[in-house]
Order: sequence, then structure tokens, then C-alpha cells
Amino acid sequence: MNLSTTATRIDDALRRALAHKDEDYQRLWNAMNYSALAPGKRIRPFLTLAVSDMLGGNEEASMPLALAVECLHVSSLIHDDLPCMDNDTMRRGQPTCHVQFDEETALLAGDALMIFAFEIAASAKLPSGSLVESLRSLSVYAGVRGMMGGQMIDLQSERLQTELPLKTLYKLQSLKTGCLLKLAVRLGCLAAQKSPVSDAELYIALESYAEALGLLFQITDDILDVTATSKELGKSAGKDVRDGKATFVSALGLDGAKAAASRQLAIAKQSITCYDSANVLTSLAEGILDRRK
Repeated sequence: MNLSTTATRIDDALRRALAHKDEDYQRLWNAMNYSALAPGKRIRPFLTLAVSDMLGGNEEASMPLALAVECLHVSSLIHDDLPCMDNDTMRRGQPTCHVQFDEETALLAGDALMIFAFEIAASAKLPSGSLVESLRSLSVYAGVRGMMGGQMIDLQSERLQTELPLKTLYKLQSLKTGCLLKLAVRLGCLAAQKSPVSDAELYIALESYAEALGLLFQITDDILDVTATSKELGKSAGKDVRDGKATFVSALGLDGAKAAASRQLAIAKQSITCYDSANVLTSLAEGILDRRK
């Protein structure tokens, strides 16, 4: 299993899931499709599929859960880009949703994709216990104790215009970025019908991997914000610096951030070293460190 070919399958499945027509509010479906099907890396849904495959699961169970994670992720991107949040105009190499449509439509599209995630997840061919735990996990990891909590820390830091302590910065990114990655591997385990109780060590190892992967991704993102171009990134380069956002580069310096990224890669690899079939996850982490967009 590799990221590029799997991403194509994810795109095809996502396109089918979003292929709805209703002339009375087609604009909303169009906005959802516009953002969800924009060129993306598909790392989160890939993780769900890869973990499920590694553990002997099948795609009939794992694909709906993978699509649910991606819908949650895209929802967060639409909301992040809104004028009341980051006020960005480019995402994934194209105008952001509120620029292409309008602010009201973008808000609804983000909300709709977040709720649509649960609809898709509920269609997974899983025993009721695994399905209920999947839906609960979607709520916890994307909600106030997860991604949204991290987003609130981020917003508060901008409003206060104070430098975040490094410990708080790690917490911010662990929640805002890391939680959806932890959700992705957790759903992969559930798709393979692994129990959070009897297979607790497996869950701990994979969530430790995902935690490190999330920090690795964000640190690399902060590095690229000051070293790559907007064309390379597919979004506005240097915006974090201009907006005075707390980043790992501002906290640690460029060399310090690069060293921190290397440490997180080592942690991610160490977390799954006892699993012989985890080479796909190892390659993914190495690719994140070396990415240019």
C-alpha cells in the first residue's frame, strides 16, 4: 500500500459519497465537493486504511471511516480559512471556499461536512460495538477535548498577542493537528475489529505514533512556512510570520525546529518498531519530514 495510489481510491470514494443533486440547495453540495475534492495529500484517511490493512481488516469496513476522517479534516480547513479565523485566500492550490463561493456558504459547507462525516461512518460494515465506538471516537477526537480545543488555544494566543510557552505550543498542536491523526489510526484499529480493551497495547503504540506524526507534520509545516514558496505549498507562504502566530520556528528558531522534527520522527518510528508489518507507517513518517508542500 502506498500513499499516491491509495489517495486516488480515496478520491474516487469521496467523489461517489458526495455525488448528490438537489436543485434547491445545490450550491451547498457544490461547495462541499469543491473543498473536499481539492488536491490533498489524504494522509489521515490513508492512515485509517493502512492501519486496518496492517491488522487484517478489509476496505468495506475501513473506507467509510477513512472518508469520515477526511470530511472532518476538510471541515476544519474551511473553517480555519474563514475571515473570522485565519482569513486565508488560498488552500490546496486554489481559492479558499469562502473566496470561491461566499462566507455564508463556506460556513455551511464546513458544518455540513462535519456532520456528513458521521453519516458516512455509520455506513461502515462493522459489528454494532465497533461502530458505536467509532462514532464516539469521531466526537471525542474532533470535539472540544480534541481538535476544537486546540483551535481555541490557537485563537486565544492570537487575541492575547503573547508568546505561548513551549509546553502550551506542544499541547496546542497535539490537539489541533495530532488528534485527527490519532483518530485515524484508532478508526483503523476499529475497522479491523481490534478491541480498545483487549488490544490496549496496540492502541497505545499506534496513538503514540500518531501523536509524534502530528507534531512532526506541524513542525515541518512551520518550517515550510518560512522556507517554501506559496506555489510549492498550495497556500499562502509566510502568513504565520506576518500574523504573529506561535510556531515552532518562532519558539525554537529554524535549526531548533529542524532538530525537533527529527526527534519526533525518531519517536514515531520507535513507537511501532515491534510491528513487523508497520513499514508503510514508517515510510509515511519519513516522507513527512522530507516533504516540500
